[in-house]
Amino acid sequence: MTPDIRVYCHALLDEIDATSEVAQLKVRVTASPIDSAANKAVLKFTACLAAHRDPRSR
Repeated sequence: MTPDIRVYCHALLDEIDATSEVAQLKVRVTASPIDSAANKAVLKFTACLAAHRDPRSR
């Protein structure tokens, strides 16, 4: 099974929206898509959530 994930860049804050009526996960990150910054931000954000840490801490 492959999840349907949509990444939205330039958001006001990093967040995950799983409340949509369609079967997809929306991930919003503040990073821009330049030089894979948004991809790295999604990885860091989801890793912090999985570890139950605050993604805003360094």
